[in-house]
Amino acid sequence: MKYTILVTGPCYGTQNSISSFLFSKNLILKKHKIKSIFFYSDGVYNSNIMNFSNYNEINLLKCWKKLSNKFNINLKICIGSSLKRGILTKDFAIEKGINFVNIDSSFKISSFSELAKDIISSERIVQF
Repeated sequence: MKYTILVTGPCYGTQNSISSFLFSKNLILKKHKIKSIFFYSDGVYNSNIMNFSNYNEINLLKCWKKLSNKFNINLKICIGSSLKRGILTKDFAIEKGINFVNIDSSFKISSFSELAKDIISSERIVQF
């Protein structure tokens, strides 16, 4: 079965992100396919390279990157949500004269139209 995952919670402070990561990992173990993982609203904080976890906590950024690289899963973040929350793309930073980009390179900027296409080509969408 083919899934699209929608993550709306930040990487820390709620269960949304860890639950979506564990669910996605288990889908793969059960031989399902993940079309994409789309981060929306506060979910875009998962892409921020400035997130640091304590030594005894799970580092969700590393987990998402490893999942994406190992299983060729697209990690997409909503452009509108990211800019509203200070998650800067390279193009936006250049345009505004800012010398700092804080989106991890494993995540790709996306839009609702791409999310809609992924949903149409999936059999299930699961939101966290």
